[in-house]
Amino acid sequence: MRQHSETWTYWNPIDFMRILKSPTILTTQLERTTKLLTQLFMDPSGEFKRKYGGNEKGDSKLRERFVKLMLGQTDYSMHPETAVQNFQNLLR
Repeated sequence: MRQHSETWTYWNPIDFMRILKSPTILTTQLERTTKLLTQLFMDPSGEFKRKYGGNEKGDSKLRERFVKLMLGQTDYSMHPETAVQNFQNLLR
């Protein structure tokens, strides 16, 4: 439903205003922007020291934060097997 709303935003001004008023969308983007800028200025060559989500040890933290902000991709969209594994862990 959210994807439908966000897609229709481009054609429907009512949906556009509704999404602008939603604080969760703005909060997520601000949080991702802050994380990217902090990583860029504080530790641009930072790497993951252990496996974290869909990232392996040695993967660039800056790249991961850039992909999340600019492409909107999360670990689950990039690595669906992680989502399946986490779901299976919930069922145990």
